[in-house]
Amino acid sequence: MAAAVVQIAKTGSPSQVAVAGELLEKARQDLYLVLAQPAERDAETRDGDAE
Repeated sequence: MAAAVVQIAKTGSPSQVAVAGELLEKARQDLYLVLAQPAERDAETRDGDAE
């Protein structure tokens, strides 16, 4: 993803850069929503092998 962002920054038109910025902002927000959710236990704990 980082390589695509660099490519857009170097060669993208102003409208492409703007769209990319909007997409990155949405992705950033979505990633923080993932962190805001409770973490799942690892596979061993879910299966009842470790407590």
